[in-house]
Amino acid sequence: MRPSGDSRLSWGPIGKYQLKALQPTTLSLILSMVFYLLIGAAVFDALESDSESSKKKALEQKLNELKKKYGFTDDDYKEVERVVLLSEPHRAGRQWKFAGSFYFAITVITTIGYGHAAPRTDAGKTFCMFYAVLGIPLTLVMFQSLGERINTFVRYLLSRAKQGLGLQVTEVSMGNMVLVGLLSCASTLCIGAAAFSHFEDWTFFNAYYYCFITLTTIGFGDFVALQKKDALQKRPPYVAFSFMYILVGLTVMGAFLNLVVLRFLTVSTEEPDVKPEAAGQVQGTQPEDTHSEGVRSEVGPSKKLPMKVKFRQHRTT
Repeated sequence: MRPSGDSRLSWGPIGKYQLKALQPTTLSLILSMVFYLLIGAAVFDALESDSESSKKKALEQKLNELKKKYGFTDDDYKEVERVVLLSEPHRAGRQWKFAGSFYFAITVITTIGYGHAAPRTDAGKTFCMFYAVLGIPLTLVMFQSLGERINTFVRYLLSRAKQGLGLQVTEVSMGNMVLVGLLSCASTLCIGAAAFSHFEDWTFFNAYYYCFITLTTIGFGDFVALQKKDALQKRPPYVAFSFMYILVGLTVMGAFLNLVVLRFLTVSTEEPDVKPEAAGQVQGTQPEDTHSEGVRSEVGPSKKLPMKVKFRQHRTT
């Protein structure tokens, strides 16, 4: 006789079926991600490769012109180039006074990481690592909590609005929430684009691009606000607006992305209904007779039985 505590019995037919059902979903997600990366690489190659080559040729031509005009050697040019690159972060004034340091701290704990400033001392680098290890999880939890509360409040407002309009269906669907989130994100990006295009003298498209790259925490660093004309020291209102916009915008974007991720998770982890007949065949057992007199007297013929009632335990004698 096989012992009742056999691991094969404890695993159960439903657990095996669910594991097999989830494997194709996970595999399809991995393959979809790889395919998505391949498409992105192909598109970026087609869009950016020729432009990169032409700009490189133009820079080489300009370099040769400067060498002839000023008699630069290759070493002289490299030295000038190094000085120019090192002086770039100082355009906005002193980066490590309190305002600049606060800006840097925001980019660390939000993982934006523009790269416009970075610690130079060993002590600063060490503190930055510890600061990030503690600050990043704290920030993620904070934005997650704020996003959930925003979504709950928006769901309440939508429900009350439907009631006020006299609609028969007042339940707020996931589609309703995603639509509102999308409109909120688009509005937030447009407001930021209008402001930064004014303060930074960028085109509206470049300012919109900057806001999107910032609020999604991609943070390429090709566009960085507060880096002109000593803005960090001489324009406090603009500095305060920039900090508030980043933090509020990240909250709005985080709330929307929470909905999108939740939707993807819901779709990817949905499990097919397990029919009693199918599950019984997996273990070589037959479904319990749900119309037996004993069962009928307890639950009635119209009620669904719990799964554990519908299956007979597999025993061998």
